[in-house]
Amino acid sequence: MKTLLFLISSVLLCLPPVLDCQEREPDSTPSSLANIKLKEKLRQQVTSNFKTYFFGEKSHIFAVDNRKNILITRRCNTKLETSKCLAALNLKQVNMNDINDEDLAGGKNPGSVLCQKSLKADIIIGKDQDGNITTFCSFKDGTMVSADTLAAWGNKNAQRNKQ
Repeated sequence: MKTLLFLISSVLLCLPPVLDCQEREPDSTPSSLANIKLKEKLRQQVTSNFKTYFFGEKSHIFAVDNRKNILITRRCNTKLETSKCLAALNLKQVNMNDINDEDLAGGKNPGSVLCQKSLKADIIIGKDQDGNITTFCSFKDGTMVSADTLAAWGNKNAQRNKQ
């Protein structure tokens, strides 16, 4: 009996470890499917650098940089610091100190007010492929920047001027 146990244990020790090679079926419950779809949507949002907006029959592609809070015409964002497009040039100069509380009366969008009052540009509305509406500031050279981007950079530039 001792010999048999010795023989069995020797054989077991010499065998390679058994790996769990069976692939698991993905969980198909509604909540796990929703999680899979949500993860994919988040992955697309994180990795996408460009977004298309539609203005009636026309569409424009915008560069998106959430870290710098920028939504700007794609050709302006290649090198924002050296760009000659009007959207990029005005983004560096826009300042919330250029508008007052009266300008914002009635809940006006600060970026839209900056666009029209400070930058003397036009406001246009764009819609993305999901139906989300965004307000843009459109310049004479055809470049655009979102009103939210103008407001964020206007605040940043105003803070910088205080220091």
